[in-house]
Amino acid sequence: MTFPLEKILTISAADWFLIKEKNPEDYVAKGIHSDGYPWNEDFQKEIPENTEIIVNFEICQGNLGASSGTALIPKKYSEQS
Repeated sequence: MTFPLEKILTISAADWFLIKEKNPEDYVAKGIHSDGYPWNEDFQKEIPENTEIIVNFEICQGNLGASSGTALIPKKYSEQS
């Protein structure tokens, strides 16, 4: 199953926590990056399991294309691994 594109956001983590009234201390942030093209296929392979949302998403269209963002993973899942 691929990560839903509507959960890949360009807003900051701080904005997302504020909008959703969530506590940042309940999450682990993990940077993700992909140099593949098309960005969505390659980038989605890098998204960690149990990611709730991707924030700070950016695409840089160079020769190959690159994309990056921050995966927010609830600590309850990250502590199990």
